[in-house]
Amino acid sequence: MHRLIILLSATLIFCNTLYSQLPCLGDRYNDPLFTVTELDDVYYATARPYASLFDQDLEMDIYLPANDTLSKRPVIIWAFGGAFLIGFKEQDPIPDYCRYFAERGYVTVSIEYRINFNTLDGNSAERAVYRAAQDIRAAQRFLADNASTYNIDINSMFLTGSSAGCVAGIHTAYMEEPERPASTYGITLEPSDLGCIDCVGNSNYGNQRVPVRGLINHWGAIGDTVWIENTARDNIPMISFHGTADDIVPFGTGQPFNLPIWPTLQGSQDIHTRLTNNGVENTLVAWDGIGHEPELLEDIAYLDSMIIGAQPWLYEIMQPDLPAINGAIDVCEGNSAIYTTSIEQDGFYCWDRDGGNFLSENDNSYEIFWDTPGTYEVRLNTVNCSLFVSEENTLTVTVHPQPNVNFSGLPSVITNSIPVTLSPNTPGGTFSGTGIIFNAFSPALAGPGLHTITYSYTNSGGCSSTYSQDVLVGSLSYNFVNYNLGTISPE
Repeated sequence: MHRLIILLSATLIFCNTLYSQLPCLGDRYNDPLFTVTELDDVYYATARPYASLFDQDLEMDIYLPANDTLSKRPVIIWAFGGAFLIGFKEQDPIPDYCRYFAERGYVTVSIEYRINFNTLDGNSAERAVYRAAQDIRAAQRFLADNASTYNIDINSMFLTGSSAGCVAGIHTAYMEEPERPASTYGITLEPSDLGCIDCVGNSNYGNQRVPVRGLINHWGAIGDTVWIENTARDNIPMISFHGTADDIVPFGTGQPFNLPIWPTLQGSQDIHTRLTNNGVENTLVAWDGIGHEPELLEDIAYLDSMIIGAQPWLYEIMQPDLPAINGAIDVCEGNSAIYTTSIEQDGFYCWDRDGGNFLSENDNSYEIFWDTPGTYEVRLNTVNCSLFVSEENTLTVTVHPQPNVNFSGLPSVITNSIPVTLSPNTPGGTFSGTGIIFNAFSPALAGPGLHTITYSYTNSGGCSSTYSQDVLVGSLSYNFVNYNLGTISPE
């Protein structure tokens, strides 16, 4: 079976990698193909933490697929949990999670962000969430400005984490400047304005918002689901893992730790409802009767479930659309056909087939010579610059046999005027030529000379064949006794 990778002319411009050496298979991002290179304590921002007179340098750990030359890789950014009071970027299970996805081709990043707040003041808690969101935005901007260094696709950044880290990540994705809580402009014991969401920590990426491609939510929540607007900008897919008995971050609506002094949050159930109503692709994995972060407190198997659930979801989000195949579905034996699809500017195509012989390719087209009758498939995948492979589209092609036709009853030389009845081996066709009346040849009508008589037949598959014979009509002797027009009739 012939397997062909077709490179688009635009691929060399947009993808900048040796795709011709890569198979059209989906092993990448599914199987552990790489060892991992870890870059620890990479500086990305400086910002003022809670209750401090001094700025804090913020760092990240970056996990890279080793010896991987792909230039546009998706990145997963993890923010640790700890109620905005404790936590650090190396805490379990973050390194295991990051290495798992880096082994499969993702770039993964674990970041520091500013923690601590006044636990007796709900407004101070709001400010802690906002500071963390500012820091995640700063981490995104740093990675965007250094995309060529780490071979990152700026448009494929996923946010994840656990508990507080996902609360911060969800606010990062959906909160805009007009939606800032009033507390972020200053409160009684914390009068300082925390600044805009994209202007703190660094000046990377022109202090512009870097889009979020998707969210992997573990035990997270949002201050108000109305911040998830029904707009293209907020059309951010999400998969959520949450226990229905979580009493730290609410599964539905409530206060963290059930403490009324803290601001109300809307958890994964409410977020799922909002996204669904807005038509945004999302999945809720609700563990009935399970509390907060069971992968840490109860059963590490929950971590496996989180990874196993997120991995195919990530692949599906990143997959190119199913490519259309245009071309003939009914072909006659012995003919070629060209199959085409629309040109993708940031990827290439993988064509495949069973039966027939490959003839040529030209960007988005694929030519096959169909030599044997039967039913076959033409198959096509699209592969994007990050080497995610689309679902396979198939086009069923029926190759119809060419009819084998001839006829009998026509002598090579005729010297009398008696009509000759012609008998085709496959009835249903048409005779043509000088002197033809339905299925008979009339020498008298044709007259002396050399004549070519042709029989044409088209079968139910639309395939046509012809067969021809020559007949020489000499000087005619008319025999009216034997001139029997009764032998001439239409089929």
